Amino acid sequence: GYALSTTTSEQYRCKNLVDRALGYGMEGLSLDGNNFLEVYSALKQKASELRKSPRPVLVECHTFRMRGHEEASGVK
Repeated sequence: GYALSTTTSEQYRCKNLVDRALGYGMEGLSLDGNNFLEVYSALKQKASELRKSPRPVLVECHTFRMRGHEEASGVK
């Protein structure tokens, strides 16, 4: 939920980043970024669709950072 030092709630007003897709008139896809099988399967299917009917799609993968943002922020 953080960039380097800013919470996502301070970056945009919608609940999830994928909600912004509607404002741009595009499809949004929200995935569990920690479930690589879900991500692979969903993106494989979406890529197949997009090859036939190209259009922009916003993909948001919810995940977490396992280490610090950078080495200086510590790794414990």
